[in-house]
Amino acid sequence: MKFTVEQKPTPTFKQYVDSGEATIPSKHSVERIMCNVDWKTITFFSEAFKLNLKLPSKDEYLKTVKKVTSVLNKDCKCALEIESKSVCHINLDIASDADESAMQYESNDTGWVRTR
Repeated sequence: MKFTVEQKPTPTFKQYVDSGEATIPSKHSVERIMCNVDWKTITFFSEAFKLNLKLPSKDEYLKTVKKVTSVLNKDCKCALEIESKSVCHINLDIASDADESAMQYESNDTGWVRTR
């Protein structure tokens, strides 16, 4: 049995903006979120690029993951918003009951994956 997988690396925010493909300003839905306690990072993946949020300490990392978890366990809105070539915002908010574009995420060992 043989399996072949070809995987295209996801560019970082900087690589994406520098490539000339980025529209400024623009908004990108977050499809996956990965956490790494050893590196104290939370990485947000959209279809176009990824953005790393590096926290200064393990305590700050754990507090931030707890806040992110509290939002992702509910219907929410999660997007990366490009403001300029050097600024990208991570918007993570609880959605209202009437919001038809609310997202849902499922957690796993490394983070969350968007299911809706």
